[in-house]
Amino acid sequence: SASTGQFYTVVSELVGVACGAVSEQESADDLDDGQGRTVGSVTDAEVLDAALDAFAEEGFAGTSVRSLARSIGVHHNHIPQRFGSKERLWYAAVDHGFRVIRRDLLSLNDAPFPDDLARLRAGIVRYVEINAMRPAMLRIINQEAVLGGERLEYLFTAFIEPVNVFGGDLLRQLESKGKVRTDS
Repeated sequence: SASTGQFYTVVSELVGVACGAVSEQESADDLDDGQGRTVGSVTDAEVLDAALDAFAEEGFAGTSVRSLARSIGVHHNHIPQRFGSKERLWYAAVDHGFRVIRRDLLSLNDAPFPDDLARLRAGIVRYVEINAMRPAMLRIINQEAVLGGERLEYLFTAFIEPVNVFGGDLLRQLESKGKVRTDS
């Protein structure tokens, strides 16, 4: 059974650690520095970027944390030790992805615009550019929309709905000024 297989995997890993077995890939560079980063290896942001790409490419069910760890060159236990379960990794990865998008969009706040319509246009263009450069988030949203469930609910509540509310408010303001016409 799957739980028996998981048990044997955990036991074999513990035996390997207890016996001091370290492969060529599993060097001291892969040990946690106590601050949430690996020493001489990859940062949490790099792990989360790689996780986003894996979840976007393979979907939640198809993503293997062990394969992800191998692809970024860290010990297979590093990711579970840092982020816990695959589900917690997924949440951390999408939070990270949306933080990056938000940061990139907020850079528009410092730019001068003649009016709110120009700001809206620039925001839409920048959003499209960001998602073209980093399509993983849209791919994950599309996958979760097909599946439904708690992860989609989280995406909607935490990220999609607030953007829709903000965009709707701005459009209503622009409509009241006669700058745009909405058909809602």
